[in-house]
Amino acid sequence: KEMSFVGTGNVGIGTTTPGANLEVYKLHATEGASLMLTSKDTGIGSPPFSEIQFKTSRTDSTDLLQAGRVISGWDGNSYTSSRITLQNANGIDTWIDTLTAKNGNVGIGTTSPSAKLDIAKESEGTYLIAGGDNVSNARALTFTSSTTGGSVGALHTISAISNSGAIAL
Repeated sequence: KEMSFVGTGNVGIGTTTPGANLEVYKLHATEGASLMLTSKDTGIGSPPFSEIQFKTSRTDSTDLLQAGRVISGWDGNSYTSSRITLQNANGIDTWIDTLTAKNGNVGIGTTSPSAKLDIAKESEGTYLIAGGDNVSNARALTFTSSTTGGSVGALHTISAISNSGAIAL
């Protein structure tokens, strides 16, 4: 099928009735629709990352601002160095690496996860809460790091508090 532009401002690829701003439609029994973003370096060195960027207005303004983006590219020259990263805006053209998938590992706060789940925190505080709802039963396991209590380096604490007592490791 062809590309179509309809009066609503929607663009369709493979459909004449797009239901969104951009709809890619493919009717094929063994292969799905695809969208490819390609970025090629003009020389050897620092290859560009492909990205999808999201802009929206905040609740207090109608101005369009960067909200988040998904980037994908290479940190090196082997397939184990390719990654896809979800980033959120932290100012104009300033991004925080929120979630990264690389070489079968997932990183939160790091673009180089070294385990199946790698959570990085650059300062003291809570870095993981698992289970419980902390409202009615307060039984979550809470993982924190600090340098208090005379420890040399980081002191990691795992705790679970409930109405029947507490567990702290």
